[in-house]
Amino acid sequence: YLFVLLARFSGPSTDLQSVEELGAVCLSPDHSPEERILAIKQLEELGTFADAAIPHLLKAMADGNEDIRNAASVALEAIDSEWAESEAATETLPELIKLLMSKEEAARSAAAEVLEKIDPRWPESEAALSMIPSLVNALFETDKGSQIAGAEALGNIGPAAKKTVPHLVKTLSNRDKNVRRAVAEALGKMGPEVSEEAVPPL
Repeated sequence: YLFVLLARFSGPSTDLQSVEELGAVCLSPDHSPEERILAIKQLEELGTFADAAIPHLLKAMADGNEDIRNAASVALEAIDSEWAESEAATETLPELIKLLMSKEEAARSAAAEVLEKIDPRWPESEAALSMIPSLVNALFETDKGSQIAGAEALGNIGPAAKKTVPHLVKTLSNRDKNVRRAVAEALGKMGPEVSEEAVPPL
């Protein structure tokens, strides 16, 4: 299938749908990591002709698989060395913010890094602020991975999420030490103005 897609490419006359199909393969859980990396490398070879795949590659930069993340990073540089300043990158911010809720720690960390490259002020964006209620709810789910993801995401949003400090403080009583650690780190990123409320329970 991938080789059929590759055969469609012919330099400047590249079919847009073919690029989009390859971009979809990059993110598809129905394909093996090897197939996904191959699709990413094919986009890399297309260079600037694959600019329509930038949103797909940005999301691949937050994948839990390190090899896929690395391949996506190289491909983005080949397609547009200034990808972080592109309109496509800005439009992908809401989807990248949602990836902060991934249960995979590596994916959450990678998503935060990509967001920082695109816009250091992303925590103040409407998309980030709209996520806060869902992140607070995640703190009180039964799944440990969701609790940690919620705490880490709130910490990444930082001072813009300082109103969630009472919820984070309440979660310090969680039985799991990894959840408590994530909450403590999130509180540390909220800014000095929350110390009066957070320090005693910490």
